[in-house]
Amino acid sequence: WMLLRKSGNRCSAAVPVATRQVEAGQPLAIPRAGPDQILVVAFTERRASTAVRLGRALDKSFHPLTVGAGGSTFRLPRALADGPLLVSLPARAGWPAAFGGSTAYEALTFSEAGTATFSAISLDLDTGP
Repeated sequence: WMLLRKSGNRCSAAVPVATRQVEAGQPLAIPRAGPDQILVVAFTERRASTAVRLGRALDKSFHPLTVGAGGSTFRLPRALADGPLLVSLPARAGWPAAFGGSTAYEALTFSEAGTATFSAISLDLDTGP
């Protein structure tokens, strides 16, 4: 468990840093984030074939979207794929490692072809809670 309390906003607006086309299963290198930046990704899949779309409508498990990161594979709901999905969070942000703090994936793989757009969010870590 983790208890959170409301505090001031320490984040800037997201600034796009890279957009890359990716094929299904292709490793996608993640751009480097600055020491005080969060890096997020939004994934937009290429339009699926008519047969695949029909299969999805009839059976949700027909072709699930997955993302691989850090040696693990996660099922990614299509409605959430456009992000933001966290790929790098600096340790200085103060978020506990057990809850994703100090996350810094080096590569991603998506089970489908599409476009990945990476954005950086700067943190003002000198501001107290």
